[in-house]
Amino acid sequence: MARSLRSISFPHPVVGVGDDVAGTLNCNAPELDFGVDNTTLSIDGLEVTDPTIAVLIQQREAAFTIRVTCGATYYRETFHTHDAQLQHVLPSAKLVGEVKLQVRVCTMRRIDDYRPAGLHPDYEGRSFTVQAGDVLAVGDDFTVHAVKQFDPLATDIPSIMRIVRGSHLKGPFKVNFFLDQIVIALSHEDHARYGLACHIAPGVIHASIVLPVLCEAIWLVQRGAKEDDMLAEAQWFRRLKDMLETRGIDESGSSLDAAQKLLDAPLTRAFADTLKGREED
Repeated sequence: MARSLRSISFPHPVVGVGDDVAGTLNCNAPELDFGVDNTTLSIDGLEVTDPTIAVLIQQREAAFTIRVTCGATYYRETFHTHDAQLQHVLPSAKLVGEVKLQVRVCTMRRIDDYRPAGLHPDYEGRSFTVQAGDVLAVGDDFTVHAVKQFDPLATDIPSIMRIVRGSHLKGPFKVNFFLDQIVIALSHEDHARYGLACHIAPGVIHASIVLPVLCEAIWLVQRGAKEDDMLAEAQWFRRLKDMLETRGIDESGSSLDAAQKLLDAPLTRAFADTLKGREED
């Protein structure tokens, strides 16, 4: 798990930002226990050494917060606790590729005349008004790569494939099969619309992007890896092979038929998503 401390500025003194306030926000590295359906987030050792902020947490006027974001799925949620530890269950389908976790202390309500202990001399004689949700202390940022337990029966396509923004501004998407996951790189133009399309018509994404890539991936599995040992070492290659075997799908048959079975008739769902608005009217 990678960790880093971001450089941020705030309109009020914050622990962990330069020398605004003496003190630190500490915690042990978060743990993510990835499962097929659910992922358990656990973090402990939460502690802020500034006594003023510590009292605010005890009085439930402030709280430790853990913000979880995943750029690949646009998932973003913040959890809070007044204790030294937190455990929460997250949806595994929302966690693909890099998952970022930010540890902070934030206010739960407006606080007038806020003046934490250990203020820098530049703030001498000053007090501040902080609003609900304002940051009082900044801890480390953590990045972890989602590595999920694999259940072939669940047909967990996100476990073998992810969609990212590519380096090209326009044009067709590009695919890299030589990583642990199959990486589909959309152009900047297409990626800007991708997040919205996922919410409005996910079936269209399966039919137009995932289906053709999965067809080619199945063809690579059917062909075998004798010509390219690097391909056989990729996690997605072994997982997809297990999917086909567990579902009883003939590897020597049509890759298109196999892909449609694994995606549970994506064209039917794409039609349903596309016509949904007309039917409601």
